[in-house]
Amino acid sequence: MKFAKYTVFKSKEEKKSLVPTIISEGTNISGDIICDTTVQVDGAVKGDINCNSLCIGVNGSVDGAVNAENVELYGKLKGKVLAVKMFIAKTATLKGDVSHESIAIEPGAIVEGHCRRVNEPIKAGQGKEDLLLTDETKSKSKK
Repeated sequence: MKFAKYTVFKSKEEKKSLVPTIISEGTNISGDIICDTTVQVDGAVKGDINCNSLCIGVNGSVDGAVNAENVELYGKLKGKVLAVKMFIAKTATLKGDVSHESIAIEPGAIVEGHCRRVNEPIKAGQGKEDLLLTDETKSKSKK
């Protein structure tokens, strides 16, 4: 998994100078959004979003892939998500797969798709042999 590269800030003043990108309610965008700051979507976006942090408001919707460090979903999202941290509120609807390091889903949220944690622990059958579970009934029947 590859996450988007983000700018490293040298001072607090540099960080404060970046203004978030806001897609207001009633605004419709067709096309991809690529930026180094926060994107707030209260309107509708049809296209992929690649940013540092994404917040989709209660009335906001995104139809496309998302690649961000932090994603907060209160509205609608249809597409694949690649995020370090993902929060899905009870007002949210997600239709698509999520790859994440950390996820929180409030009761009442609608999620249709797979949630997959990146950097997963070793799966069963891939560990050391002395740690694998075996079926002793098969080994006894061979004797």
